[in-house]
Amino acid sequence: MAARQAAVAPSDSGAASPALSRTSSTDDGSLGGVVSEAPTSCRIRVIARMRPLNPSEAAAGGDSGIAVVNDTAVRVGKQVYTFDSVLGPDVTQKRIHELVGAAAVSDVLQGYNSTIFAYGQTGSGKTFTMYGEQGAKGRPWKPDTDTRGVVPRCVAHMFRRIRDAPEEDSTEYAIKVSFLEIYNERVRDLLNPAKGNLRIRENARRGVWVEGISAEFATCEADVFHIIRAGSKCRHVSRTNMNEHSSRSHCVLVIHLTQSLPDGSSKVSQLNLVDLAGSERVLRTGAAGTTLDEAKSINQSLSALGNCIHALTTEGRPHIPYRDSKLTHLLKESLGGNTKTVLFVTGSLSALNEEETVSTLRFGRSAKAIKNTVHINRQLSYAQLTAKLDALVKYVSLVERENSSLKHQLALAGIEPRDEHTSRGSSREHTPL
Repeated sequence: MAARQAAVAPSDSGAASPALSRTSSTDDGSLGGVVSEAPTSCRIRVIARMRPLNPSEAAAGGDSGIAVVNDTAVRVGKQVYTFDSVLGPDVTQKRIHELVGAAAVSDVLQGYNSTIFAYGQTGSGKTFTMYGEQGAKGRPWKPDTDTRGVVPRCVAHMFRRIRDAPEEDSTEYAIKVSFLEIYNERVRDLLNPAKGNLRIRENARRGVWVEGISAEFATCEADVFHIIRAGSKCRHVSRTNMNEHSSRSHCVLVIHLTQSLPDGSSKVSQLNLVDLAGSERVLRTGAAGTTLDEAKSINQSLSALGNCIHALTTEGRPHIPYRDSKLTHLLKESLGGNTKTVLFVTGSLSALNEEETVSTLRFGRSAKAIKNTVHINRQLSYAQLTAKLDALVKYVSLVERENSSLKHQLALAGIEPRDEHTSRGSSREHTPL
């Protein structure tokens, strides 16, 4: 494995994946000598993106009262919604990457976990934002067009940053990729569709992970693009009245980065790229049969997501219902945990979709109040851990010697050392009722 190049290794598709966002564990789930930098608190960044009118909306006409006020505000009637950024219909995919994607890649290379996901009604531009025109229209996926979305641009940017690292930097990189969907509350491996009902696991040591998910090594962006093409062919999509190629599942691409540093330590981080299925009003989509069942499952999981966000932003609420759906369970670390998270809320300026757009904007406004506690995930080498252990042993020995010396001085002064624990216990025993 050479510096500035991802590791080349055979696929380990039978292995369990690391936690979706908690990447401070090694592949076998052990902590591996993790040392985190001082944790910092950061809000979820919320970006509102308003797409252009489609032909049916333009033909319908009508003034919806929805307007982009400036680069941080959207007005609906007399109500103004403010976000970290507001992107109008003329904002390019390149600009979105500069605003969101490039920063996410930089965070991951620093050792932070990062998640980008898109929320909105069906047909509002989520898949276009995340993957680009080909993904949104169900066409053979091409990553090199002007309309390519956040995902291909982040992938290309990450490998470019690795290639452009200074010659004197001997850091070695290993990149693994997993691709999954949540369809009708079942976690399905898009790289091995036979794995159609994978289990989400969680414990205090390892966090949350998908048991048995495939993880393919990638040495360049072309490898990742190949994985996306192969997985996208297996994703559930169908036609509805509102979207010719409507996503019927939540789709998650996980890019897992391990950096072996010159001093023997390592940094382990993840970039999670999530394309959610859209919320639906069945009367408008014309869903029936299987498509109706899919719509119910989608709406239930999005409702669970809304419930988690409400709980996270309600003061004094002790329980967060992450386990109410596979989606919220999987995104646990991205919502209130150790991940820098960006949420796109997508909507339309059309009067036809005003109710759905308002609902989406309210969702984004609530999510904006969530605070995550993040840190750089660093794993010390064996030599560094041994040095730390030796230092701790010496420190304990020093404290014990100082303690013995103080007891000796007290004895010389005729003062009996007091056992603080016994003293407090005795005091409690003799306290009158």
